[in-house]
Amino acid sequence: ARIGAVPKGAAPMHDMRHVGKKGTQNFSFLRGFITFARKYSHHGIQSHSISPQTGMRTYERLTAWLLATLVAAAAWAQQRVVHVETAGTLPTLIAASEKYQITDLKLTGEINGTDAALLRDMGGAKNVNTKTNGRLASLDLSEVRIVSGGNAYFSWAGTDFFTEDDVMGSYMLLYASKIKTLKLPRGIKAIGDQALGSLTELTELEIPEGVKSIGVGCFINCNSIASLTVPNAVETLGVGCFQRMESLRELHLGDGVTQLDNSLFLNDNALETVSLGSGVETFDPVIFYTLPKLRQLPCSEENLHFRSEDGVLLSRDGTRLVVYPCGRDESTYEIPSSVRKLSDNAFRHATALERIEIPAGVEEVGVSCFDGCQALTSVDIRDGLRALREGAFSECIALQRITLPATVETIEGGAFLDCISLTGLEVDAASEHFKMEDGALLTRDGGTLVCLPAGLTGADYALPPSVHTLAPYSMATHSSLLHVYIPETVREVGECAFFGCEQLEEMVFSEKIETLGETLFYASDRMDRVYFLGATPPAHVADYALFNDRLAEEGTLYVPATAKSAYEAKQWVVEREGRDKMNMVANIVGMTDEEVEAVKQRVTGINSPIVNCHSSRTYDLQGRLAPVGPLGVYVVEGRKLLKRN
Repeated sequence: ARIGAVPKGAAPMHDMRHVGKKGTQNFSFLRGFITFARKYSHHGIQSHSISPQTGMRTYERLTAWLLATLVAAAAWAQQRVVHVETAGTLPTLIAASEKYQITDLKLTGEINGTDAALLRDMGGAKNVNTKTNGRLASLDLSEVRIVSGGNAYFSWAGTDFFTEDDVMGSYMLLYASKIKTLKLPRGIKAIGDQALGSLTELTELEIPEGVKSIGVGCFINCNSIASLTVPNAVETLGVGCFQRMESLRELHLGDGVTQLDNSLFLNDNALETVSLGSGVETFDPVIFYTLPKLRQLPCSEENLHFRSEDGVLLSRDGTRLVVYPCGRDESTYEIPSSVRKLSDNAFRHATALERIEIPAGVEEVGVSCFDGCQALTSVDIRDGLRALREGAFSECIALQRITLPATVETIEGGAFLDCISLTGLEVDAASEHFKMEDGALLTRDGGTLVCLPAGLTGADYALPPSVHTLAPYSMATHSSLLHVYIPETVREVGECAFFGCEQLEEMVFSEKIETLGETLFYASDRMDRVYFLGATPPAHVADYALFNDRLAEEGTLYVPATAKSAYEAKQWVVEREGRDKMNMVANIVGMTDEEVEAVKQRVTGINSPIVNCHSSRTYDLQGRLAPVGPLGVYVVEGRKLLKRN
């Protein structure tokens, strides 16, 4: 009878319904301990080391102490229900000695900032990077109303955050990472920025039906949630709302969402299905290419703008293929016959795709449409295609051959950027807009170099004499180029024309060059010498035209000595708003007339465009690295070469 008593309010030993699994385990341990205490006391009595009275008292005291301890623990393990009659009084209802012991809490009534601060504390967080000993794992706020008033519940960067009526405020439970189950207040109308951010142990969440807006980064780093449904009342999703939800596999968007921000997802590497409601009207397909396991994009049949066929998203009328989920594991895909345009980023990062046929009805391949399709080796384009937009096949590193039909009228810059295996770029001979010459893609009149395929080898390249313009990205990511001479016929070099040419060391511009686009040599990390042969600088030089880390740190700009001051006054120094000035080149060196003439002779002696030549290096008899230039004797790969007319 003495050891059967339990603390007031605790479950009696014979009633295990409220103790739970852990409590049941504790009582099993208790029975074992009582058996041990009885045997210990009996042994002491039998061995005469203690008297019978002492043995019995020891047994009773040990058993009573352990029972009280375990029953108290079982009581704490039960859900604690607290009614907050007056907002701001929760700290008076939960004693300081209790707050770090409670693991399961349900609140009713009204709470404000003072109460929210305590909940953060109990959930393991104070402010940024400040943890507590809180153990609160389960929090039920479903019958609570949040009201304005009380103290700030969170402070960051000099800003205090206070509660508002019926709003789960910004950062309210941020970093309260001990919380594993959470029920939000049923009556809230909004969830603020990062209100639930970094609840890393939270496994499931139901968003109340009345919520209309969800803030920036609201669920960021909620790494344990596998499925989430956004109710139909939600109209606004903040930037980065679902970023870094590492276990999220399914996301269902309600009918009230009309727009999707480009930064909605990031590192959601388990997400397989995103269901779109009837209200979605606009988004950039780029938002989905960061989801490497995305396989399905179902869409409400009531949506007036989109429809889904076998998990692939099309426009409602079927004329645009909008998104091909990049996590699909098929090696090929048949584009529906109704499609007339492949949208920007439509197949971006579809890494399993190996073959694709673009049917006759398709007229346009959008910007970065097949960007990063790294297994793509075969593209069959039927007649009817009219336009390849910027970066249409960029970074298709396995693509070796592609033939463009005669119907193609427009090829924008970087359409084949970083296609490092591409050697067989061909154009139908009947084309009125483009032609191939020595492996390079030119406009039909020969005036514009559109693309020098990056898979071609050649250490030196001289442009055909008909070329007057280098299109943007026209020679970009060509890994074997060492030296380039821009002849007198060329007047304009487009932006990023030599982007990512990893081996490029030297560039020579003739005196006729007039226009230079932006970042010509960006990411061409060996570039350290640029020659301008004109007595006056180019008339039009874009900001950052020569921007390149090596040029800025140790590179040299060689110009005629008589024009050095004019070049120094040009835009080789760029004003950067709010930052120091930045020099495009480390040094500007003036050349004598004889030195200028020597450079001209060295580069203009190249007889013809060299594209498919091997990556050999050529030296004169003085051991100087130089392209084969004027008549004379040279050493090529250790052999003497005599160049004659």
